[in-house]
Amino acid sequence: PTLSEAVSSFDGVLLSPPAEPVPEPVVALLASATTPVVVFDRDLSGHGVRSVDTCPAAFTQRVLDHLAE
Repeated sequence: PTLSEAVSSFDGVLLSPPAEPVPEPVVALLASATTPVVVFDRDLSGHGVRSVDTCPAAFTQRVLDHLAE
């Protein structure tokens, strides 16, 4: 199903978007969905979309700093 079908007919949607920025129309669709939506590895909470960041930027920086030593 398409994303618009999923947010209108599923009991909930878990989404792991690609590395590219999420287009504004998609963010608007997710934010306006009556179905619970959770996005992984992208912070869309400022748009009202539940988000889980499994690898915060601070952790990434710590790994890079460690590798640089």
